Amino acid sequence: MLRFQSAYLIALLVFVPFLWFVIIRARHRLDGSIRYSHVTAFFGKGHRPSYPLRVHISVVLIMLAVSLFILGAARPQLVEYEKPVQAMGRDIVLALDISGSMRAEDFQPHNRLFVAKKVVTEFVRSRTSDRIGLVTFAGQSFTQCPLTLDYDMLVLLLEAVDFDLVEDGTAIGNAIGTALNRLRDSGAKSKIIILLTDGENNRGEIEPRTAAEMAKTMNVKIYCVGVGKKGGAKIPVIDRFGRKRYAAGRDGRPLLTKLDEKTLQQIADISKGEYSRATDAESLKAIYKKIGEAEKSEIQANRFMDVEELMPYFVLPGLCLLLLGLAMRGTVARVMP
Repeated sequence: MLRFQSAYLIALLVFVPFLWFVIIRARHRLDGSIRYSHVTAFFGKGHRPSYPLRVHISVVLIMLAVSLFILGAARPQLVEYEKPVQAMGRDIVLALDISGSMRAEDFQPHNRLFVAKKVVTEFVRSRTSDRIGLVTFAGQSFTQCPLTLDYDMLVLLLEAVDFDLVEDGTAIGNAIGTALNRLRDSGAKSKIIILLTDGENNRGEIEPRTAAEMAKTMNVKIYCVGVGKKGGAKIPVIDRFGRKRYAAGRDGRPLLTKLDEKTLQQIADISKGEYSRATDAESLKAIYKKIGEAEKSEIQANRFMDVEELMPYFVLPGLCLLLLGLAMRGTVARVMP
């Protein structure tokens, strides 16, 4: 199926016939003002000039070139077909903690957020028919990407996630609430939230348990993933001189991350989900793989199965015709005064 992405530009073709008039009119205005009774002096006895036909041919070539340029600007595409596809899939919202404690470096050689983003990216790339959205949170929560089947766009937005996008803290309840809002209009039978955090709820207006009850009412399962080694880890910070330090309490001792496993387990139990703890990159991968094998349900999505851009096939021939037409006007189609 042939389609034009910017079909409205095709309307410019109606002005192409005027091009003939404009060029011919301009040609007449350039005619010499000195007239001769006969032109045999220029072309020889019995020879009739053939330049008018060549002039028209050059104009036709230029008109065809402009027409091809217009069609190319309308972005012609060859689409194999577009139709609703019934696929087995789920609606998934990834809730990712970006609080300062995710800077902890117990997932060597990188910090927790770096490893989490890598594992989540691999999880997204392994999907085929799940609609996936992304919510990030610290002291507040916000939607980084709504539910989508465009995994490439989702991965780009995930790569842009970093610390200090919002004020620090850990608003787990708000994160669940934002994720539920993305799933509010979902028609999928299987709806899940994958909540990854390394802290305890200390910010936000919604209590985690209340948010879990809301998820239960909406038939949304929450898979809670706690990250960090047992006993916690020191939290790196950068001082105003650009030097790496570790967060410390009033007594001067390093502050350690603290994971509230009890609350995360309650959230999972209330929503009929599951809680898992990851202490390194490999265990985190295993958790996401296990979640990826959860139950599936049918969803309907419209997809372009095969799209090929045809613009070069219009623009390049148009350029050749334009150059040929201009070359003719300067040589064989040149009119003597």
